[in-house]
Amino acid sequence: MPLLDKVEGNLKADFDVSEMNKLLKVYIDHEIRSGVEIGLQQVKQEIASVDSKMTKLKQDTEKEPND
Repeated sequence: MPLLDKVEGNLKADFDVSEMNKLLKVYIDHEIRSGVEIGLQQVKQEIASVDSKMTKLKQDTEKEPND
C-alpha cells in the first residue's frame, strides 16, 4: 500500500545504502576467508592422517619377511 500525503500523492523515500553495502562486502569477505581457512585446516589434518597411515603401512610391510 503506497504512502500518501494530504494531496493523495505517492511519497518516495531515497536511502543511501552505499555505506551499508561496503560493510556488507567486508562482512561477506571475512566470512568467506574464515570458511576457507577452516576448510584448509581440515584438509591439512586429513593429509597428515593419510601420511601417518601410509608411513605406518610402509613400516609394517618392511617388517614382514619376504617370501
